[in-house]
Amino acid sequence: MIHLQHLRLSGSYYDIGRAFGESRRGLDQYGEPSEKKIELTLKYGELLREHACGLHDELMGFSDGIGLSHESVLVAQLLPPWATGCNLFFVGGEHTERGFPIFVRHMDWIEDDLERLVMLETKPEGKNGVLGFSFAEIGCYDGMNAGGLAIGTASVPFFNGAKCVGLQDKHVTRWALDNFSSVEETVDYLKHIPHAEAINFLVADKTGTSARVEVTPTRVRAEVASDGLNVVNNFFILEGTRELDSMPTSDRSWTYNRRIHDWFSNAGNNIGLQEVKEVCRSHEEGICEHLQDPPGGTIYSWISELGTSTIHLSVGYPCSNQYVPYHIPQSSERGKN
Repeated sequence: MIHLQHLRLSGSYYDIGRAFGESRRGLDQYGEPSEKKIELTLKYGELLREHACGLHDELMGFSDGIGLSHESVLVAQLLPPWATGCNLFFVGGEHTERGFPIFVRHMDWIEDDLERLVMLETKPEGKNGVLGFSFAEIGCYDGMNAGGLAIGTASVPFFNGAKCVGLQDKHVTRWALDNFSSVEETVDYLKHIPHAEAINFLVADKTGTSARVEVTPTRVRAEVASDGLNVVNNFFILEGTRELDSMPTSDRSWTYNRRIHDWFSNAGNNIGLQEVKEVCRSHEEGICEHLQDPPGGTIYSWISELGTSTIHLSVGYPCSNQYVPYHIPQSSERGKN
């Protein structure tokens, strides 16, 4: 049985980080890093302090709480990891059963990391309540906030440029959810910060606006959806970034993209949560993925009708696990599960 660590934390960023770190004490071990990595980490840390200062405080609290050396924690948390593969899509409210826009996030990654999956509800002082997901890290790769903003990310593994010192997607996502409630604000933020790697963002809000944002260390391109469907996979398509991506169209990420578009074309204008769950669970016509080497695939998935403050989460492969509802934090309730 899969155990999901679910934490509810509020207060200052430092307090949230320290409580999070204490909850991971004895569970995570980081090797002692080289001097070269420590030196590089300091550069990433300075940018985090400049562009998402509260998360830097949260990271300091986490480092104090987990009981490991600061250097090992900072290297593990700040240097870009192996990229994850994902599928995301958005359906405008004009096409849905209840009139709410629908946001869908599939995290495709290795099974081993499921034991480190954390659902973290946070309410920093003076900020939005956020429900986000990470692998026992500061930040989140996807999530929603109390203002009705949802964000998810997908790596671009065939990016033919170089990584750079900048912000990771998990920090960018969490900081945007903490501070913004609209697509417009979030896209503006994404355009004015340094990015460490090539990442796709799907950003949507409860008004029904959604945007695809493609970022690299040197370029950011954004496009607002115009036809009620916005699909983000592991490749670039916008002018100005697509020439930096060499993913072949035979890759399975393109297959999933075509399946989502085909599903939407045939679904009509009365799409409900059940129809969305079916395409998320299907292997033949949908996007539920299983990989063998190493074992992995869609290790978690969530769906939300934006504006309802609820997500429906499947931990483990959606084809064999139920979607369970969770609510976005609205107040400064504090506790731990």
